[in-house]
Amino acid sequence: MFKRILREERYVGMTERDGNYFPAIIASEVFCETRSRFKAFVPTERDVLLVAIKKKCSFIDPDRRLQISEKYNAGGIVKYISVAGNSRFRISREEILRQVTRAMRMEKRICKSVLERFKTPEPEEILKTMEDTYHLQAKSLFEFSVEAQKDNHRNYRRFRKGKMSERDYLEYHETMLQEIKEISDEFSVLLSRLNYRRTQFKEENDWIQRFLNVDEESLTPEIVKEVIDSIVLREDGKVDIYLNTKGKEVFPKTWTTLLGGKHGKKK
Repeated sequence: MFKRILREERYVGMTERDGNYFPAIIASEVFCETRSRFKAFVPTERDVLLVAIKKKCSFIDPDRRLQISEKYNAGGIVKYISVAGNSRFRISREEILRQVTRAMRMEKRICKSVLERFKTPEPEEILKTMEDTYHLQAKSLFEFSVEAQKDNHRNYRRFRKGKMSERDYLEYHETMLQEIKEISDEFSVLLSRLNYRRTQFKEENDWIQRFLNVDEESLTPEIVKEVIDSIVLREDGKVDIYLNTKGKEVFPKTWTTLLGGKHGKKK
């Protein structure tokens, strides 16, 4: 309240355009001297970064509402994320930033270990096994398609010989066409998945490049938006960091197991 009085000129005594008169409750000399000491708040890069991180936060209970509380002390304003209705839960945004940095550093370490794997024959062997599996699945789909068309041909001959009504044949024909379409769609998905894995199973992998190129010590809101999927605050005060790990799923889990904590979620 006192800050507001010291900031608004009408409290030195004045009449506004609408005729409202405000009696003087502070001397104009005091007003001018104190107002000159106020500085317009200009958010620092750190403030903007912490706001970006807060936007990624959610509570484990979706009915709870996150809010920012401020504690004034000699060093300025210390900002916390708290949960409405839970006076025990309070965590500083700086602590969340520390956890985010830790998670990104750990993920970066895994990316480097995967790059070391590429120097061995193992990746080529895995890719060949993967392609062989896809070829078997594609062959199976093709065989299903051939059988469906053979059945349709047999029923057509039965229809021409009068052993099957036109209505029954047309119904079966429609069913066969639907099966062929589903098989074709499944084959397209299979081929797309194979091509995606071929593209990602290399050093240019999206996940690897995302974390190798990031400087976790110099975060920006843009980096937070690209790398952090979500931040979940738990009832016990712990923080779960979920990263954008799209591209990581193509590698064996034995390559990408994260020791010391579990972070990661496909975006």
